[in-house]
Amino acid sequence: MKSRALVIVNPIAGSYTKEKYNSLCTALTNGGMEFDVFFTDKKGDAEAQTHTAIKEQTHSLILVCGGDGTANEVVNAAAFSDIPVGFLPFGLTNVICREIGTQKPIPEAAKIILNGTVKSAALGKVTSIETEKHRYFISMAGFGFDGKAVFGLNRRLKKRFGIWAYIFSGLQSFLNYVPVDIGLTVEDFVYEATSVIVSNGSRYGGDFKIAPNADITNDTLYASIFNERTRMEIIRDVISIIRGQSCRCRHIKHIQCQHVTIDNGVHAQIDGDYLGKGSWTVETVGNALQVIY
Repeated sequence: MKSRALVIVNPIAGSYTKEKYNSLCTALTNGGMEFDVFFTDKKGDAEAQTHTAIKEQTHSLILVCGGDGTANEVVNAAAFSDIPVGFLPFGLTNVICREIGTQKPIPEAAKIILNGTVKSAALGKVTSIETEKHRYFISMAGFGFDGKAVFGLNRRLKKRFGIWAYIFSGLQSFLNYVPVDIGLTVEDFVYEATSVIVSNGSRYGGDFKIAPNADITNDTLYASIFNERTRMEIIRDVISIIRGQSCRCRHIKHIQCQHVTIDNGVHAQIDGDYLGKGSWTVETVGNALQVIY
């Protein structure tokens, strides 16, 4: 296999600029890395190109320059291959970059990858009970209120207004909130819950640490269980997360786990992208992805 990187760039990612892209190319060139660049044009391009690179053994490293959605596509294509993946911050929230320490100016982020070591990471696996189809996530998955907020996200608004589109969608879900039990089971124990966030990494929605003990190199998930019945309870829980105090909030349960089931037909998101509506199982898969940082 060639010692050469494939740089996958999403030019409509939230913080992409031509200057950032040029800065990356300069940093990689100065660091002695040979690379090819692929610009995505539509959803699914990053995943397809990664599949091709792995199948044809054309590159020895894949660098993702996009948001968490682009990262998730590459994760799903690169899972269980021996090709390492590096993540660079070109999106809005860049959760995985914050997790591994590359949420920095591009020259610094590139240097971390150039001097980094390859580590084996676990992934979360979400499977539809109805269709048996599955997808992997590297940061987190949300079911219930969280999934519905992502479902309501208008892609055109996201492109134009960035993070404010997420906030607007969340407000819409908040104003229309009707509590529905999601049918949650964690490690054979049944819980009353209106939503759950299952974390593979420690962060959620940016730099908010919802599962401080989580580590992508450990094959352990953390379920953050919410049971809000009123809008005021939602506000209370959101404030706890923003303050980094969710683990001390008596209204949010945090459970270390390997397996979760949601069986009441709810909206789901993985790594910030909408997955669908249905019933789901979530499990951890160890040694699933090679990550460089």
